[in-house]
Amino acid sequence: MQVQDILRDSLSAFLRGIGEFLPNILAALVIPIVGWIVAKAVRSLAVRGLKLVRVPALTEQGGIDAFLAKGAVTRDPGSHAWHRDRNNRIMSSSGGLHVRRS
Repeated sequence: MQVQDILRDSLSAFLRGIGEFLPNILAALVIPIVGWIVAKAVRSLAVRGLKLVRVPALTEQGGIDAFLAKGAVTRDPGSHAWHRDRNNRIMSSSGGLHVRRS
């Protein structure tokens, strides 16, 4: 009888450990998926907002599209390259951050 008690207690402890760990695994799988869905929705709203205020038309009128086409950069306001290049243009036109080292 003692061997059966040991096996039952061991199996019970093992299953309890799995039961306590399972929610952590599920959270580790669900949280990134939900974050990805939210990021896609925010990106979609941002692109719609930029198109609503006519950013693509303004960049075309300002000649920025021709400049970006030379570098084979897309005009899609949702793309990473578009934001990177826009930020680079802003920094270069403003003379940088003027950070002084002491």
